[in-house]
Amino acid sequence: MYLGGATYTSKILEHPEAMDLVEDPFVIVIENPSLPLITTKPWQYEDMASVMTLMHDKGWETVNITFEHNSRNNVNGRMVALFKNPRAKRKNQPEMEG
Repeated sequence: MYLGGATYTSKILEHPEAMDLVEDPFVIVIENPSLPLITTKPWQYEDMASVMTLMHDKGWETVNITFEHNSRNNVNGRMVALFKNPRAKRKNQPEMEG
């Protein structure tokens, strides 16, 4: 199954077993903001932390994390993470003997 590059934390938390079927070498995971910028709390990103833990347990590697700020509506932006799939097949790579 291919995700096409991106999915949301809520989708992964609803159906974590689906990530075992993903064949994309990299997946972008996006968390939607839930609180205004002025009320940002450390627990605001608990969904991403839960996804990171879940993905780590499945062998995925967190490559990068960033925040995207949305100044237009004064809402704390989204946390976005890039994950590397340990099971993705390398295309056009010679198989290693040994």
